[in-house]
Amino acid sequence: MIVAYEINRGARFRLIAIGRQEHGKIHLPYFEFQQEALRRAAKEWPKLLRILDYVVETGAPKSAEKSKQLREGIFEFRTKGGLQLLWFYDEGSVVICVNGYIKQGQKIPSQQIDQAIQWKNRYFEAKQTRKLKDITPK
Repeated sequence: MIVAYEINRGARFRLIAIGRQEHGKIHLPYFEFQQEALRRAAKEWPKLLRILDYVVETGAPKSAEKSKQLREGIFEFRTKGGLQLLWFYDEGSVVICVNGYIKQGQKIPSQQIDQAIQWKNRYFEAKQTRKLKDITPK
């Protein structure tokens, strides 16, 4: 089952992390990325959070340094220190955050984009078939 968890909400947008629930366990790639980033690039995480705070209030940054369209409706939020968070839009001013990674070289790993596309497809299928479960604490 595909699950959704609201990360943040502002004047213009909502940020949602998606993942899956299997056998009672919840797997949310956003939070796994957060843990990895805090271990390996702790000084960069607050910079990414500032970008996300900006997004919920005003929308995605226009600067290619902070936000960039990749392919097939997948975008990335990025810090100069190498944190990359992949995301896509949903209707109603919603930004869906999927997987993230710490950039090692010049090129964006295609498997990261492919993984984000798979999450996007699963999300919209679950939404269309009404099998999307909101797990945000009330």
